[in-house]
Amino acid sequence: ASRVGHVANFLAHFGAFSAKTISLLHMGQLGNVLQITQASRSSPDENLAFYWQLSFREAWLRSLAFDYEGARRICRGTGMVGGDNTVAYGETIDQMAAGYLALHAEKYPQAMDHFRNVCEPAMPTKFFLHWWYRLMARLESINACLLSGNLQSAGAAAKDFLLSALSTADPYLQALAWD
Repeated sequence: ASRVGHVANFLAHFGAFSAKTISLLHMGQLGNVLQITQASRSSPDENLAFYWQLSFREAWLRSLAFDYEGARRICRGTGMVGGDNTVAYGETIDQMAAGYLALHAEKYPQAMDHFRNVCEPAMPTKFFLHWWYRLMARLESINACLLSGNLQSAGAAAKDFLLSALSTADPYLQALAWD
């Protein structure tokens, strides 16, 4: 029974932590998120799952702050070991960061390959907010099409993205889709 209580406490704590950091990310308070993730992340020996979750949250934060190399360094620094979901989470953020690097280097086909790897992973996967990362990868694929001059593909993909975003209750995604 104590193990069940421990798991329930962890899930409640992680759920509240996730809601707080995601809200702060959406409000643009990146510095606060960095402070929270770094202060809350102690040793991987204490709680490996929580340590990884915090590491990946910081990696995504670094991507939002255009520190794509830093994001990749964190994802690869985890050793990509653990459960399949943990590995998939790290690989997803790593692929997004690699896609952003290629996009900014004007290597549009490479960027689209990285974003495609997020949308269509080699191994079926499911982890916290995977659906959201797939939508972000689709959005960035649209940007790659636009920047490469492939307006027809961009238009068709944008319509699909709009329908997907409207199927969620997330006003942030809906605003991105309408834009």
